[in-house]
Amino acid sequence: MKLISIIITAEYKENYIKKCIESCLRQNAKNFELIICYTKLKNENLIKKKFSKTNIKFLKIKKKLKNKTQDQFNKIFEGFKISKGEIISLLDGDDLFLKNKVSRISNQGNINIRLVTDNFFTDKKKIFVNSTKKNFKNFFLYQLLINDWPKNIATSTISGGRNFFIKFFNEINISKFKYLAIDALAILYAYKKKKLIKIDEYLTQKIDTENSVDKNFNGILNQYYWKRRLEQHNFYRSLCKKKNYLSFDYLVCRIINIFF
Repeated sequence: MKLISIIITAEYKENYIKKCIESCLRQNAKNFELIICYTKLKNENLIKKKFSKTNIKFLKIKKKLKNKTQDQFNKIFEGFKISKGEIISLLDGDDLFLKNKVSRISNQGNINIRLVTDNFFTDKKKIFVNSTKKNFKNFFLYQLLINDWPKNIATSTISGGRNFFIKFFNEINISKFKYLAIDALAILYAYKKKKLIKIDEYLTQKIDTENSVDKNFNGILNQYYWKRRLEQHNFYRSLCKKKNYLSFDYLVCRIINIFF
């Protein structure tokens, strides 16, 4: 079976990182390595001691970027550079992999130059919400007026071939994107390049926490919600061969951002 490198971002995830790591160690398949990326990690020595006999690499990275989304991207990139896997899986330090995820991803054919996503459950105060709940986004009218992009994305549901990530990191200049996290960048990139595969199975549990990168962008009354949405459109436009790509949603975002 192909080796999978699971890159875990652990910044401010001290309360969850042990369970996150344990969810990986409980996998049915054992063909993986774990790379824990962080700048500051409380109880760092205790965590290292607890998992000292496992195939885990702890990568302490000097923080170069204050912006949370850019910093997350940079940590994953640094983790990627020391990884050895033919397949790369991303995991936030407060999320969990279900026990069959590694085996399911490693058995996915034709992954070398592609990105794969799976479904996730969200744990909100012990109430589990599935990631396919917002079915209205699949309606033709929504896709025509708003966008037809992949829906219900999350960093911890992303896996892909090593060659895909090499090309992705080479082509994406993170300094251009203040608000887009790596999940949106990678999935829009793969979608437009026709390199995206969707596994319609629940393989990930996403934990809702206060330190989530997305917390800064929640709510349509939040100016950063609209700034990020416009940045998504601009990024997607940069990938389009037709530079005059327009949509109703794009125009609305442009207008609203004028007032910010």
